[in-house]
Amino acid sequence: PSDGMAGQLPGEAMKPLFRFADHTLVLNGLTLALTPHDCTMLGLLAKYQPRVVSFERFCREMWPLDADQPEDFHNHIAIEVHKLRPKIAPFGLTVINVHATGYYLLGDIEVDWTSV
Repeated sequence: PSDGMAGQLPGEAMKPLFRFADHTLVLNGLTLALTPHDCTMLGLLAKYQPRVVSFERFCREMWPLDADQPEDFHNHIAIEVHKLRPKIAPFGLTVINVHATGYYLLGDIEVDWTSV
């Protein structure tokens, strides 16, 4: 289903649906359009949940060409996470920092990895 209720049983808590291909997060009729960096970050966090995604993995995925990688990528990633957190909070999702290691996603999420 495309309404953010995929796999839901009556009375079961709702999970947001992250549609990777069209860069959206959906729950109960609320749709959030994600930026490309938001989409990459949330995709990695969802893919590896509940494990921690390292700063290095974020860097490789967000800036695949070495020439594009910012010198202080830890700071850039922290800024991107700071911008992502309030966007996904209404969907019951939180990004948790693990000092000097990376981030992990807290909260239930369903992901549709298929193309649009």
